[in-house]
Amino acid sequence: MDLNKVNKLYSRQIFVKASHCGPQQDLPLKSLVEEIIDIATEHANELGIGYDYMIEHGAAWVLGRLSMRINRFPACNKTFTLRTWIVNCNPYTSERAVSVIGEDGEEIGFAITCWVAIDINKRRAMRLDRLFPEGLPIHDNSIMIELSERMAKITEPTESREHLFQYSDMDCNRHVTTTRYIEQIVNLHDLEFYDTHRVSRFDISFHAETHGGDLVKIVAQQMDDSTLRVDICRDETLCTAAKIQFSKR
Repeated sequence: MDLNKVNKLYSRQIFVKASHCGPQQDLPLKSLVEEIIDIATEHANELGIGYDYMIEHGAAWVLGRLSMRINRFPACNKTFTLRTWIVNCNPYTSERAVSVIGEDGEEIGFAITCWVAIDINKRRAMRLDRLFPEGLPIHDNSIMIELSERMAKITEPTESREHLFQYSDMDCNRHVTTTRYIEQIVNLHDLEFYDTHRVSRFDISFHAETHGGDLVKIVAQQMDDSTLRVDICRDETLCTAAKIQFSKR
């Protein structure tokens, strides 16, 4: 890969279909995160470091952490644009920025995602400097939000419930996909709450894989009036930690 010739900045316009919207007539959190993951995949494929290259080397990209702030969600029957670029790379992780731009050209959100490569047979992290000895094409390292620090396990829960992940929850890497975790997190509040509140910031980190057939415990702690911490655990193992913040509509 010639780092001087590749397209280091990638963007795509997206039309918000009614079938993708939630009860508030806008794109829900899980769908926006899915689009953020998809555009990272598309750009990686264009750069030659995507699915085909990784499979050839017995590897796969997986999302390790995501932090996002959002001023408003794209509305139904409107278009918005995602713009992405790589901001840094170290031996085990690569960080990618994603800007969310509304139909009027205003930046309405920003995300930073942290990616790791796993050995698809051994299910453990691989060194990026060995997979990509020439390095990755960094566009610039300016970001509008910092990745959340690793969150400590909840010790004083205010709510707890169980959920069984099944076949339809898994992705091509044969583990539970990100959007299924988000569905469980947002379902801790009801419709009436979302009629008066919207997500303003979301942080999630992945600590251990879960699979179809895993019974997990979803543990929540209300931090303050606008912030909820959530852990998703299998037995005593913390699999996913998240923090979701709200503002009034």
